[in-house]
Amino acid sequence: MLLFSIGVVLLVVSFFTPDFLQIYLVGLSYVILTYPIVLNMYETIKKHCFWSEFTLMFLATIIAFLIGKIHEATIVVLLYRIGEYISDTTIETTKHSVLAFLKREDGIMTRKDGSKVNSKKLSIGDILTVEPGEKIPVDGIIKKGTSDLDISLLSGELVPRRVEETDMVFSGSINLTNTLKIEVTKSYSESTINKITKLAVDLNEDDGIEFSFFKTFIRWYTPFILLASLSLFLIPTIFYNGEAQVWGYRALIFLVVACPCAFVISIPLGYLTAIYASSKRGVLVTERKSFDYLTKIKTAAFDKTGTLTKGNFKILKVKSKLITEDEFLKIVAHAVYYSKDPITSIIKKTYVDEINEEEISNFKETIDSGIEVTIKNQKVLIGNIGFMQEKHIAYPESNEIGIELIVAVENIYIGALVISDEMKENVCDLANDLKNMGVKKTAILSGDRKDIVEKFGCRLKMDQSYGELLPEEKVNLINHFKTDGITFFIGDGVNDVPVLTAADIGIAMGIGGSDAAIEVSDIIIMNDDPYKIVEIMKVAKFVKNVISENITFAFVIKLLVLIFAGLGYISMWMAIFSDVGVTLICILNTLRIMRYIN
Repeated sequence: MLLFSIGVVLLVVSFFTPDFLQIYLVGLSYVILTYPIVLNMYETIKKHCFWSEFTLMFLATIIAFLIGKIHEATIVVLLYRIGEYISDTTIETTKHSVLAFLKREDGIMTRKDGSKVNSKKLSIGDILTVEPGEKIPVDGIIKKGTSDLDISLLSGELVPRRVEETDMVFSGSINLTNTLKIEVTKSYSESTINKITKLAVDLNEDDGIEFSFFKTFIRWYTPFILLASLSLFLIPTIFYNGEAQVWGYRALIFLVVACPCAFVISIPLGYLTAIYASSKRGVLVTERKSFDYLTKIKTAAFDKTGTLTKGNFKILKVKSKLITEDEFLKIVAHAVYYSKDPITSIIKKTYVDEINEEEISNFKETIDSGIEVTIKNQKVLIGNIGFMQEKHIAYPESNEIGIELIVAVENIYIGALVISDEMKENVCDLANDLKNMGVKKTAILSGDRKDIVEKFGCRLKMDQSYGELLPEEKVNLINHFKTDGITFFIGDGVNDVPVLTAADIGIAMGIGGSDAAIEVSDIIIMNDDPYKIVEIMKVAKFVKNVISENITFAFVIKLLVLIFAGLGYISMWMAIFSDVGVTLICILNTLRIMRYIN
């Protein structure tokens, strides 16, 4: 910045000095101001890219010097440097905003014994005291207390979340109302907010599909402009006896106008602004190309448990016949008392009355099928449809979504329990809204039972539902879907890692998702709401429109100015201000992305 200031001062002073001294002051100012451009040009040439905007700017100003337009040449460089500074500052500010939003100061925390410790030095098993207003620095389980948490840093949600004893809490949440005692379950480096911040720091430098295409365009654009500028000078001068200085000056203006600054800034700034704005809504996009892909999605595929559902199995319905619901639940609770099946553990947690073990005898369990037991000298059967068919028990037809446990006493049907995972909010509208966004096919790929997945998919109006899939089978299906176009997959578990990697866009749940799933994903939904993908697809379309507007606007304005420059109606000053002005307008237009998302 010091050298830049010296260059500006020398240029200003030169206007007030005698002619013989001007050339030295302006020349020195030019060298100082042009040095970074030459350095950038050298770096791009080392990467085998001779034709860049730096080459164009350097050649334009050198030609200006050669034809005696020394002040114009230096002022062109000065304004170019100012434009570059504004654009670079905007991009860097946006980058740092992502981190500033995610990573706040954690401070000193209090252990159970009253000792103070830096949050980065906490160990698994430590008991923390988190007072109202303090941020939870690491993931943990509440051991004592009930409070409301501000989880907007993680999810973008403004409504506080109520938590109580045994609930999991995640780093980045802010305690709002009451003191909490929290047992640390993950070290600082492994906690949710640190994990997400690391991904933000390591944002993939892939510039995106559209920017890759545009860089190819620039490689052809620059030599074309140079050739056009040279032709504008040589053809009138040689073949039509034109004045060399007049046509040389027009060619120089042509070069200045053609500088692709507005093009080069629009695309990366658009992506970075979208990444920052998306993070404020609870969605972290780790690769810029994801915004391009999201505008072209043809197939949307989802895991079921933990993605479309809450991963929290419970008794959703009790269907009792012949006896009261309380009597029915008592029989069921006694029947499953000695069961080792994970599903029956849900019944045990629900039934809070005492179990009289003396009433239970002749317990026999067939895992994943059913139970046969005697309760108060009555034979009780509880199990799935196949088990009841095997025992020749008549039962009514049912179309419930979930695991249905049928109950019979003395071979007579007395009712059923429906145990299922709760659906997340908004998922009923998900398939339909994705179709409205241009998605052609929706599918569920799950390891759960086929009949349950098919019923679930039918309720959500998914086009296809696949159950009992192994990880490699999910990958095969995703690869098949990809033959029809861009495909995304949303999942949360370690078993989803292969399919998340195989999909064009892998999307993970940020809170409920495994570390492995998050690390391989292109997009992370921090509040675990799969409907967020619809919102981000809308953002992606808006970003694409903004970038297209910038490129179209810059191209049209530059084309008009180039035509008038060739005809001699544009001065050097007008050329300079048109280039800088178009760049600034494109920057301001790009910042509309922030307003759109907020």
